[in-house]
Amino acid sequence: MQDPVDHSPPRMLVVWLVFMLAAPLAACTVLVLQRGGNVYVAKNLDWPVGEGVIVINRRGQEKTALLTGPGQPLAWDSHYGSVTFNMFGPGFPLGGMNEKGLVIEEANYSPSRYPQGPGPVVNEFQWIQYHLDTCADVGQVLTSLKRIMIVPILARVHYLICDDAGRVAVVEFIAGKARVYTGDDLVVPVMTNTNYANSLKSLSIHQGFGGIRNVGGGPESPERFVRAATWVRGLQTLPVDATPERAFHILDVVAQQDTQWRIIYDPVYMKIRFRTLSDPETRTIHMQAVDFNGPGAAGDIHAVPPRFQPITSAANAELLQRVFDRMVRLKVVAPKEAAFLLESFIAHARGERP
Repeated sequence: MQDPVDHSPPRMLVVWLVFMLAAPLAACTVLVLQRGGNVYVAKNLDWPVGEGVIVINRRGQEKTALLTGPGQPLAWDSHYGSVTFNMFGPGFPLGGMNEKGLVIEEANYSPSRYPQGPGPVVNEFQWIQYHLDTCADVGQVLTSLKRIMIVPILARVHYLICDDAGRVAVVEFIAGKARVYTGDDLVVPVMTNTNYANSLKSLSIHQGFGGIRNVGGGPESPERFVRAATWVRGLQTLPVDATPERAFHILDVVAQQDTQWRIIYDPVYMKIRFRTLSDPETRTIHMQAVDFNGPGAAGDIHAVPPRFQPITSAANAELLQRVFDRMVRLKVVAPKEAAFLLESFIAHARGERP
């Protein structure tokens, strides 16, 4: 049984500093497109590393958060099955959708400062998995913000959450406090790599949103936010329904040379469509056809079509080795720290203390 408190030295502080000083900023765009009863959540993953797996997360699993420093790790049981997109192995999603139509996606926001308190602790990736496992809608996710603490192990992020009723929230962590944008506060359902308040300030000086500046075509976070917001709002005036192809088109408009994954979640009709940089063919996952009571399974994100197989320790270790080798070559993280992270993820997957 894992000791709820790790008394070892906080080596992840060193890892975190190395990661933040050496890493190029991951640039992602997340948006929601709604029209005619349709709801699509669209995500670009812009990052030099493209390795990853699609994971079928089954119901009824007991889970514990991975911590590499002091704190009481969050423990929970999965009530809902989900399909997630993972770079760091099963249980550590960058985003996904559960069988209730709840979608959670993240984007890098390095100035994030998370609340501190006495509650149980989870890392930035398993925060997503925990809520997909236990929540059916946006409201249920938001109720956990004061009782669950986030301690990041790799990146500081913010989140966009959407459900099948079209409720949307952007959740950020500014100066140690959670900040939620939803309802009238969520002027446009878009998130990039700038905090939402500053994104709105940039938006307000552009045409169509109160300003006179033309919409730019640059890769910077504020410009991607404005481009995505302009297209999302513009499509609301067209006499046609939103479609997955329109959502993919917006992702193309804000894409960059290293956009690895383009993902469209459809929580109303329970489908996930995605494309990868290495193969632009659209693949579709039908959630109703997924067996969430069976053994957990994963498939290479680049396979056409996706081929799901039981998750093995060897396959997980091989994926993690490739990811961290790639990160070391890119000088995202130093070799010594990559080895520590690799060991921690592999040990956690085996149910061991890292």
